[in-house]
Amino acid sequence: MAFGWRLDELAAVATSWGVTVQGSGKDGKKQKSDYIKALGGHTVASLRSDGLLLPGMEWVQSFVYTPMLAQASTGFKPEVWKELLASTDVLAELKEDGCRVLVCYHPGVGIELFSRNRSVESFCLGSYRDQVYGLTGNDTSELGLPPFVIDSEIISLNPSVNGRIPIENVLSAVVAMLGMNQADSHRMQAEAGYPLRFQCFDILMWDGQSTMGLRLVERKALLTEAIAKIHERAVTLALPQLNWFLEVPYWRGGRDVKQQLFDIFTAQGKEGLILKRSDFAYHPFEARGGMSKAGFVKWKRNLSGSAGGEIDCFLDGRIQPGQGKHEGVVGSVGFSVYLVPEGTVYPIAMVSGLSDDLRRALTSVNGKGEMCLNPAWLHRVAAVDGMDFSAKSGAMSHARILRWRGGADAKSPAQCTLARSFIDNQKL
Repeated sequence: MAFGWRLDELAAVATSWGVTVQGSGKDGKKQKSDYIKALGGHTVASLRSDGLLLPGMEWVQSFVYTPMLAQASTGFKPEVWKELLASTDVLAELKEDGCRVLVCYHPGVGIELFSRNRSVESFCLGSYRDQVYGLTGNDTSELGLPPFVIDSEIISLNPSVNGRIPIENVLSAVVAMLGMNQADSHRMQAEAGYPLRFQCFDILMWDGQSTMGLRLVERKALLTEAIAKIHERAVTLALPQLNWFLEVPYWRGGRDVKQQLFDIFTAQGKEGLILKRSDFAYHPFEARGGMSKAGFVKWKRNLSGSAGGEIDCFLDGRIQPGQGKHEGVVGSVGFSVYLVPEGTVYPIAMVSGLSDDLRRALTSVNGKGEMCLNPAWLHRVAAVDGMDFSAKSGAMSHARILRWRGGADAKSPAQCTLARSFIDNQKL
């Protein structure tokens, strides 16, 4: 949420904008979130002064630092994870592979759409207003509905985007259509058969009142009511695009139910499940560190599970320099394996999720003064995992290091092998 900017960089922007920042940390210490809120508030005040502020932007900036985030299942101890799966008070939803969007509606203004990420120019959640064909402000200004804010994922029913541009997956298709200029985006959506859909899973505001303090099951009931009313207006107004708002189903049950759902969905190529505590309020800020704080957990498929064990890879010397707060050290490093039966080296992953200490240890400079991998780390072996293999690049998606091999557990690069057939079967 802080765009990778350092605290001093944010302070410099605040100074140049003439923005005063109040610290929320211990003894009034200023944190990144303080600067981001203050800078975003400055943008909102400027828009209001110019008569350009829309109510959705104002509401989101006032009440939402970030849409509620989910913690990865890999962060739980085995006994806690077992208890989580067994609880019938923890609901299960399909995890959509889409673009997270807050849908805001106000009478007279219409629909506004906001990304979970903040703009580096405005420091507000990014706006996609008027990007979805048929759901622009002009199309939706008078729906006869009360004000609402719904949390959703935009998905595309046509990942190829009608062959107009090369697209690797559903998420890439959505990002492409939302990120380009409006005219081209609408044209692309038309050529692709108007494929965008809103998979709605939570509601933050209804009839002008915040619902975030309600329990999840209470918000789900309100969401059902809201979606039904939206669909009613689709008929009354002859605006079929309102039927593009779909409610994400959820399931109750213990471990067996959740495991069966996970197996079914991942076999279909889906990412996995989102698990949610039924009694939890909506936290519109960064809250991680376990179910007691986060309330949402993402349980995603992984390659090691499909392979029946850990996938060992060796550092192959490839690097990407870090940017932003990681400038001057390694940003990501490359891992490879030997293919079976060919015996050729296969670049399997670029891993960017590295600790600051590890980045420094991996960083060196060659004789030309260029950043390179520390030679002492070349060919070091680690167990690496990912979600699947990219059909476009052939590398792991969402790759991460599970652990480094060493001591009695050590392996050589020659022992890092993987069947080409396995890689091909896991491509999505």
